[in-house]
Amino acid sequence: MTTPSRRGSAPTTCLVLALSALTALSAGCRHPQDGTVADSVSVDGRSRTFLYHVPSTPPPPAETANESTGATSYPLVIHMHGRLGDGISEEKHTNMTDLAEREGFIGAYPDGVDRSWHDKRESGPAAEKHVADVALIRAL
Repeated sequence: MTTPSRRGSAPTTCLVLALSALTALSAGCRHPQDGTVADSVSVDGRSRTFLYHVPSTPPPPAETANESTGATSYPLVIHMHGRLGDGISEEKHTNMTDLAEREGFIGAYPDGVDRSWHDKRESGPAAEKHVADVALIRAL
């Protein structure tokens, strides 16, 4: 009777442990930063998801006051991820939420359909599905 070989089991164990560690670490990266909100909007019959972050301090009233209502507002900066990205990764990798806090603007991080944008190049998943990304930007 032969016994099973244990050859290669140490590298396999190391690989499994490394993948488990990466999975655990990346799980923490899938959450928006503190104060960032996940939301969705219906655009052209499709539910579109996005994150947004409103600064914790109010804008200076003199700079942003609406003359007719007296309400204050923030500028909006929309951060669009690259191909195969998403809003959460865009927020994490750009540090724009920290800049939004310091400089006083709302940061919005929309998700492309199938991690792509229909930017009129007519190639990629969003283009093939005729996604209305310009309408999404207007809606934000």
